[in-house]
Amino acid sequence: MANHEDDERRWADWMRRAQLGDSACHELLLREAGQVIQRYLRLHFGDIDVIEDCVQECLLAIHLARHSYDPRRAFRPWMFAIVRHRAIDVLRQRRSRLELAQEVARQPRDATERDHLLRHVLDIRVLERLAPDHRDAVTP
Repeated sequence: MANHEDDERRWADWMRRAQLGDSACHELLLREAGQVIQRYLRLHFGDIDVIEDCVQECLLAIHLARHSYDPRRAFRPWMFAIVRHRAIDVLRQRRSRLELAQEVARQPRDATERDHLLRHVLDIRVLERLAPDHRDAVTP
């Protein structure tokens, strides 16, 4: 298994090439980073049911932020800063959905109220999936 320095050199090179349009390097980077991210998340958060979703969210965030990586700087700290922030966001969203589902289960007294609360929960789930700038465009 490669050590951190080897990963750093390889991943930094792949990201630099990906920034220049090399899709094969980009794919290699995301595939290898995904395995490391999954191990990292399991180590720090345990075997929670949203690990796979969280890994995918982290990889998407890395993909979307690839333009912000500065090849003169270390890659791993840049990547793991994204992973930490995205993992926290996913866990917060999960907690919010659980709290909303519990609220729906406790509150409704009739079918109309239940339907209203379920629509509210679904609206929130859809909004959570949007990028922040898109979410701002459709919310007051």
